[in-house]
Amino acid sequence: IEVVYNTVNLGFWDTAGQEDYNRLRPLSYRGADVFLLAFSLTSRASYENIHKKWIPELRHYAPNVPIFLVGTKLDQREDKQYLIDHPGAAPITTTQGEELKKMALILILQQSVLLKYK
Repeated sequence: IEVVYNTVNLGFWDTAGQEDYNRLRPLSYRGADVFLLAFSLTSRASYENIHKKWIPELRHYAPNVPIFLVGTKLDQREDKQYLIDHPGAAPITTTQGEELKKMALILILQQSVLLKYK
């Protein structure tokens, strides 16, 4: 990508979250300039994973690297029919999102691909 007349090399790594990779995963953090963590705004498990695993792990191994949080499925969080059709869905509140923001010490974005919310 080109940013203000400077070429930027952008690479994405999708790391494995399984416990089997706990010792190997931190090796991929070296040299990172930013972390991007995405979680579903309709899934308590997704939120808990970010809250209890990913942010603490990244803060431990790369304490000075910024973390960007992206909350996905914003359109479904407030869709009553979706919540009826998916009884396991547990919408994440704005307050809970703000808690993550404080932990990450950076920015949270909420988005919906379907409705083009930002």
